Amino acid sequence: GCLPCLGPLEALSLAGNKLSGTAIGGFLREHVPAYGGALKELDFTGNRNLGAVALDALSELLDKSKLNMLEVLHLSGVAVPSRCWLPLFSALRSQGRLKVLSAADTKLGSGRQVPACSELAKLVGEGQLTSLDISGNYLLREACMELADAFAHTSELLSLDISHNAGDNFGTLPPPLPAPPPVTRAEGEGEEAAAEEAPAEGAPPPKLDDDAPREPAFAPLLLLCEGLLRNRTLKSLSMVGCSLDYA
Repeated sequence: GCLPCLGPLEALSLAGNKLSGTAIGGFLREHVPAYGGALKELDFTGNRNLGAVALDALSELLDKSKLNMLEVLHLSGVAVPSRCWLPLFSALRSQGRLKVLSAADTKLGSGRQVPACSELAKLVGEGQLTSLDISGNYLLREACMELADAFAHTSELLSLDISHNAGDNFGTLPPPLPAPPPVTRAEGEGEEAAAEEAPAEGAPPPKLDDDAPREPAFAPLLLLCEGLLRNRTLKSLSMVGCSLDYA
């Protein structure tokens, strides 16, 4: 309850704490609006369990123009629930002033969050972002396709970190064949037929077809390279540990 005693607050860091999402959500709703006209930076780095309640409060404040001066947002190390990404990115895009977004190790992209990643791409391509850190996440094929176009067209982005992102389709097997239809038998045949079809005791399990076609080994982040080749603004790019050798 000490914030009302402070002057015009421009930066607030709650990094490295273990506060509950409910506590931070209540704090944001109660105290932050008074500083919305001055607050330019929020840092929640390392608050792993920030949770949906706090992130919903953040999106709500942005939607209601209570953080209309926010330029820097740090969320790295926060386990962001999947459903929170889309409203947050949409609110940041509408606010239109964010310049720095740190969202490393936040589970971004896990579960194929296509709408959220699409909104992030719009935030990059149309917004004012100069620095983006989304390292240590799950940029799969769909997200990479969206972001590649954004990186190609952004006129503001100067620094980008997409290191250590998980990929998909690394020589995966084709989908399994559908199960055969159930066998119908005439009355009285069930037990005898089942005994004939059952594998002998101690028999080895059926072998997989080693010659089954696999999708070619492919790192989805290679799609980003196509967009990055057309970028004319970046001054710093980090792609450490992105499995680019799977090309």
